[in-house]
Amino acid sequence: MNIVQRTALLLTSTALSLTCTPTHTGSPSTKNPAPTSPWSILAQSPKRGAAYHFCGWRFSQGKADLDAMKERLAWYYNWSSRPLECPDGKGVANTTALQSGQVEFVPMVWGLVDDGEACESGGACFRVDERTGGGRCKDACEAVGWSFAPDGPCYACYHEPISRQAFLQDVPKGAKHLLGYNEPNFKEQANLTPQQAAAGWKHVQWVADQKSLNLVGPAVNYCDTTPGAQHPGACIEAVDGRAMLGFAWLETFYDACSAQGEAGFDCRIDHQAVHVYGCGGVTWALDVMKRKAGLLPTNEVHCTNGKQDYDEFGVDCGGNHCVACTQRARDLFAKPVWLTEFATPKGDCNTTDPQALQERTAEMMQRAVSKMEADPYVYRYAWFMPKTDLPDLDHADLLVEDKAGELSEIGKIYFALE
Repeated sequence: MNIVQRTALLLTSTALSLTCTPTHTGSPSTKNPAPTSPWSILAQSPKRGAAYHFCGWRFSQGKADLDAMKERLAWYYNWSSRPLECPDGKGVANTTALQSGQVEFVPMVWGLVDDGEACESGGACFRVDERTGGGRCKDACEAVGWSFAPDGPCYACYHEPISRQAFLQDVPKGAKHLLGYNEPNFKEQANLTPQQAAAGWKHVQWVADQKSLNLVGPAVNYCDTTPGAQHPGACIEAVDGRAMLGFAWLETFYDACSAQGEAGFDCRIDHQAVHVYGCGGVTWALDVMKRKAGLLPTNEVHCTNGKQDYDEFGVDCGGNHCVACTQRARDLFAKPVWLTEFATPKGDCNTTDPQALQERTAEMMQRAVSKMEADPYVYRYAWFMPKTDLPDLDHADLLVEDKAGELSEIGKIYFALE
């Protein structure tokens, strides 16, 4: 997801996450954010990453930004097949940090073109975020008011179509993992039904097999299920009467990506992914996924009352909160999780005061990161956009916007600097 599209999505995510945000009972000062002793242990964590373009956007400073984070940044991704090559010369593809493997780049198949039908014939079948850096599609996007409607020129340009062979050639030497589709349950993101996503997975898996890459499943997020909604936070339309909120889409995909489903074979999915926004969303989302795997008991009454209720695909199973209906889906929900986007949107955390937001973001970050570091269910996590001029995330930047390569107070906490 790019930063222009995030604003409306955050409004939806914020409203949903507020229902699970813990009551605020006090805010520590962030004037002196030196980490406590547990944080020093996390300084070199192999889990910690960032979702970031590094160039092509206002304030981006490429190598300088990477240098500020590289000592404690294990990995990053940019919704594309390779590190971006930037016309302004601020790209990071040729930096020592990436070339040496100090910071791991993780490629992503962002989405599909026409369900991936042209993959085997060598045509354009994957979508990735703009491989040449931000700016190339500026005119096309401005002409439509930066609308990322799937049938529009901005969507087609920015989410660049390429062949799977071209994608394979892009994958950097030393890559270890491959990320699957980005928010496929959103119209203005990968925009795929679970069945379409499953049918195209064989092509994603082909790339992973060629390079012996660990394969991470689609990253879902919560969205607006209003029928016919047309905005960046809108879900795809309901499938078989089921609203395609995050975990409902994912469960349906797991069933479809099987020998009995649309895929026609048991898809290889080594790890799973999810996006979470809000002050209390990380623990909540991880616990829901564990409940769907059967690793935790459900706390939803309707999941254990012996009836088929609104949030169930069958009697006491399915949906967004109840245990997954099939053993295959339960097994896949038990796979390790990558939290490939998390952050606090402005207006969340029960306050709009900038200082309070800063303090509560710091609270959330310490609480969430400590949990993810200690939880073997979490394989990796990534803060969304360390530097951006998107108003809804300004308070959460890891880097100082108008400076080259300087950590913010929140960044110092995230990277555990003295």
